[in-house]
Amino acid sequence: MEKTTKKDDVPNVSSNHRLSRRIRKDRDRSKRWNNFLDLGSRDNRTRNPGRPSCKINTSVTFISNKLKIEFEHLKLGKFEDKQLYKFIDRAIDDLKQNPYCGIKIPQKLWPRFYVQNYKLSNLWKYNLPNSWRLIYTVKKTEVVIMSIILEWFSHNEYSRRFKY
Repeated sequence: MEKTTKKDDVPNVSSNHRLSRRIRKDRDRSKRWNNFLDLGSRDNRTRNPGRPSCKINTSVTFISNKLKIEFEHLKLGKFEDKQLYKFIDRAIDDLKQNPYCGIKIPQKLWPRFYVQNYKLSNLWKYNLPNSWRLIYTVKKTEVVIMSIILEWFSHNEYSRRFKY
């Protein structure tokens, strides 16, 4: 009697076989990644039952009234200006949700202009669509985390300001 085997047949592997070290590491890594992705769904009571959950107060403001007026004028401008207004408005909403959603700019790359005029302790960049950039800083008080918009400009102006 001949035993016929098909291509799809898998030989029986005993249940006590060992997986290679590489496969075990990958499996553990995926478990850790899944746990990381699930952190947002945990509620504060499970992590620290003695402390009630609290929402952090955040706000977004402009560094000067002149900049705020320029922002409002974008709403009334041409199509490109209206589009830029929508981009910045969406960025403001994101900053209200999370002031640290941008990219932190290393201190050695800060232009002197910002350091001299605004006396910064941190500097952040928010990438807008169509290669526009929004530059802001984050100030903390005991009650509020405030994002302060310094300026926005196109990619070319950004490159000139930061001397890239």
